[in-house]
Amino acid sequence: MKLATVFLALALHTSLNPAPNYYSWFSPEIADNVIQCVVNEEYHEHLDFNGDGQLTVADAVGVLRRYYDNIEYGNELTVDGDTVQSIIEENYSVECVQWEIDFVNGEPCRKYELTVDEITTANIYLIFEDDTTDNIEIEINPFEEIVRVTN
Repeated sequence: MKLATVFLALALHTSLNPAPNYYSWFSPEIADNVIQCVVNEEYHEHLDFNGDGQLTVADAVGVLRRYYDNIEYGNELTVDGDTVQSIIEENYSVECVQWEIDFVNGEPCRKYELTVDEITTANIYLIFEDDTTDNIEIEINPFEEIVRVTN
C-alpha cells in the first residue's frame, strides 16, 4: 500500500475532536513535533490527539486535519474572563481587580469578551489590588486555536 493511501485512510478515520487530555494548539509545527516524538519513541500525553495512550502518525494527522479544516471552513475563538484569568495567573503574582480589552487590531474599544474568526491582536488593560496597572498584548489565532501573549 502506498504511503499516500495510508495517510488518506488515516485522515478519513481521524476524528476532528481531540481527546480530553490533548493540550496543545493545532498547527503544522505541532504535527511535526508529534512525528518527531514518534521517531524518538517518546510519549507526551498532551500531544496524544486521539487519546489512545501512544503517539502515532494518526495523532499528527488529527492535528493537521483540525488545523486545515479550521482554515478551510472557518473557526471562531472567544477570549473571555476565564481566558484572561489564566493569562493573569501565568504572568503575575499580584491579584488583578479589574481588566478590560481596550484595543482590538489597534482600534480603541471597551470589551470584556471578544470572539474572532481571523487572526486578531488585542490589548488587555489590567488594574491590580496595589493600584498598579499593566497592559498585555495578545494574538488570537482561531485557526491554531490559541491565544498567545506577545508583549
